[in-house]
This record gives sequence, structure tokens and C-alpha cells, in this order.
Amino acid sequence: GCGGGGAGQGAPSAVEGGRAGRYPAQGAVRPKALWPVVGLRNQGDRVTFSAKWNSTYGTDGVLVVKNTLALDEVLDVYAGSEKTTPPNRPEFPEWFVQEAFSEYQRWKNGSWCRSGTRGSGPFELASCGLNVDFNCSPPACAAASALLGLRFALLAGDRVRLKRSAGRILELAEEAIVLGAYQGRLYYRIVSQKSEGGSLTEGGGRSWCWDESEVVEGIPTIGDPKGRGIPLPLMNRFRCTSPGGLQVVYEGGAVVRSDLEIFEGSLNLGSIPVNTVLPRKDVLERRVNSCGVVRYRVRFGAIEGWISSSIRGGKEEAIVAPLLNSDDCDSETGEKTYETAQECALIWYERYQQDSTSRIGEQEFEIANIDCFKMQLQQGVISGISLAESDAFISQAIGMISDACEGGNPLDVSFNELATAISYGLAAKCDQTFPAQLGSAAINQVAATAFCAITSDLPRIESLMARVALIRAFNR
Repeated sequence: GCGGGGAGQGAPSAVEGGRAGRYPAQGAVRPKALWPVVGLRNQGDRVTFSAKWNSTYGTDGVLVVKNTLALDEVLDVYAGSEKTTPPNRPEFPEWFVQEAFSEYQRWKNGSWCRSGTRGSGPFELASCGLNVDFNCSPPACAAASALLGLRFALLAGDRVRLKRSAGRILELAEEAIVLGAYQGRLYYRIVSQKSEGGSLTEGGGRSWCWDESEVVEGIPTIGDPKGRGIPLPLMNRFRCTSPGGLQVVYEGGAVVRSDLEIFEGSLNLGSIPVNTVLPRKDVLERRVNSCGVVRYRVRFGAIEGWISSSIRGGKEEAIVAPLLNSDDCDSETGEKTYETAQECALIWYERYQQDSTSRIGEQEFEIANIDCFKMQLQQGVISGISLAESDAFISQAIGMISDACEGGNPLDVSFNELATAISYGLAAKCDQTFPAQLGSAAINQVAATAFCAITSDLPRIESLMARVALIRAFNR
């Protein structure tokens, strides 16, 4: 349960509805403090707090006033442009142009994207801090994959099948798309939810992150993976690092189960007697399950399964203990170890770059510095109309094109997809030919309709893209 209401998935609103009790919030209440309420019935009852949560302290009044003044400063430029000719046209403040240039670089590189999470409200930026900016770059996604103990990196745009969620095995696999990394966690969004009558409109369609218990069997990709199957080194936290392996110290022995989680579907495969020493080579993996219990995947004779490091509940007595000394010469494998996720990502990224040498990025839209960007902004204003009218037309055209794209939001459309559509629209207005294999036919047709609606001459594609970046920065 929860107290005080919240902007999350159907949190109670804390508003009394007469004798019928509280009204359900359905994710549409005014954002308030959300306090977890946990009921403990018996002495010794415990609660496990998962690491999968996000929170925010909100926005203070000083920041709101600063943003309001900054907005007024930008709008003054648009208002002043209605009464002046181009040579005397007022210029945007330097800080705003710098933000637009940074937005252009991030957008072109495709390294960042913004998305609401399952903790966000129903309106864009209604719950400040819970709408997050994901790092979509390969190194960041590889580091987040390493923190999950994956053997192959998942990159932004990969489509995957989900088989587990919150410590349970799904009846039917769900399809999701990888979004990027945020605070060391790999986020995804479900695009096809089939199990248990789930609905994407009730939170399932918002982005959320994995933990290491949900990827114990790996995450199969749909189609060719963007990481190209390059192996990702395994961090030490997922290995047995004690040279002598593990020793069973619990009097009742260690119960071996078939699954990482401890539930009814996890079969009891047998037990390992007390004082048994499991050499390091037989301790295959270390993970934390959804209840916060450290589990080891071990091989004991003909049995291979999972054992716990300690008893769940009670005094949490230790079941196994690491052996720091070993006389076994095979315990030293000589294999390189990795303490941090950044080390794993660095090794992986070096191989990734070597495999990417044959792929050359487009240099057509490269802007060297802020001065070149300012020049493109000036050239991006449509001749014959005011600055405000020019940006209004560009904004309307981009909105029409974005409606035909998959995301539907102008801030979510990729740089290359929009550049291709605008290039087609400009070619159609000038009765020029355009390669038919580039872009989507439906999106290109919308772009042609949008740009042919104006009689004025339009700027070059490079200048228009710079202008779009400025409008994007204004909407941030």
C-alpha cells in the first residue's frame, strides 16, 4: 500500500470518497509525497527493499522563477522580430544558442533520449525528476549490461524477449525495446505485453529497468543484435573470488534448487552436507535474487543448481563461507578479473570499434563550432516572413512529420529519420528527384505535403536542421 497519494500506477489518492472509501488515483492525482506502507504481522517479520525504485525532491521555487525569466528572455526576441527587418533583427541570448548547439550535437550523435518512467505522472514533466534522460551510447549501455552480469551487451534499439519480471517467470514472453542507461541501470519499454491480461496503458508501456535476478538466463534478442555478438567480460561480483571456493557451514547443509528464486516452481535437487568444500571451479556463478538473497550456482557431483549464502529470515545464519586459502593448484586460473563495470565496457568497446571500422558515419551535417552553428541558424530563417512565423512554420511541419513516425513526439524522432524526410520535402517542393529507397514512403509524403504548403523559398537542409535543434532546445 501507500500513503499520501502519488503519480505512479494507480496509487490511492488519499481522498475520502464518503462511505465507499478512497477513490483510486489511476495515475492522475496531483504529485505528492509517496510513502510506502508495510504491514508486519508477526514478530521477526522482515521486508526486503528492492533497488528498483526512483525518487525526486521536486523543483524548488527559485528554479521555477529562473526558468520563467529565461523563457521571457527568449520570447522577447520573437516579439521584437515582428517589428524589425533582418539586418536589425534581435539575437537570441548566448546561453540559449549554446544550449541549442549542445542539443544539436546530442541529437545528431543519437546518444541521449528522454522518456517517462513507471514512476512518472500522466503528463509530460508533471513529476519532475521521474522523466529521465537515457544515455544511449554503446559504452554506457555496455557498462549497464555488465552490472547485470550479461555475457553480451544490449544496446539502445535492441528488441528483446522478457521471460522474467519481479522474481517470477512469465507465462508468455513479452517483447521490449532497450532504451538506454540511467544511473548505471539498463532501461527498457515493453512494446508487446501478452501475459496475465497486462495493459500497456497502465504503466507497462512506460520505461523501467532490469535487475540482475531478471536476466539470470540471459535476454534473447529479436533479430540481429546491435552489439554484433561481441562477448562482454564478466565482473568479479558475479564470480566466486575466494581462492579456496566455498565451505558449507550450516548444520542442516545447503539445499540445492533448480532456480535462482525460491518459490514453488524451484525444484529441490538435493542437499550438500555440512563441512563440504566446493572448489572454486565448481562455483559457477554468483547472483542476488529478487528477495535480496545472495545465491551461488554450483556443481556438486551430478547436481547443478543454486544454493543460498545465508538462511532467509530468522537470524539469517550463514550457509556457506568463503575459503581464502587453498592448496589446490587449479584454483588459480590466471583469468583476468574486472572489478568495475567500466573496465568491462572499455574492453568490449575496443572490440566494438574495431568491428565498426567499415561503417562510416555521415559527415554532411557536421558543425564544427558555435560560430558555424550561429551562421546556420541565421540562414535557417525562411525569407519573406518574420522570425516567429518562420519558426512556427518549421515547428508545424516537424509536428506533422513526427505524427507519422513511430514515436509520435517531435522530441523523440531520430536525427537521420527527420533529415531524410525534410530532404524529401525540399526535393518535392523544387521538383527534384530523390532516391526512393531512402526513408519511409508514408513519412516522406507527409513531409512533401508540409513543405509544399508555403510559397517562400526554403533554406538548405543543414540550416533547417540547426533551426529544428533550436526549437527542440526551447521545448526542453
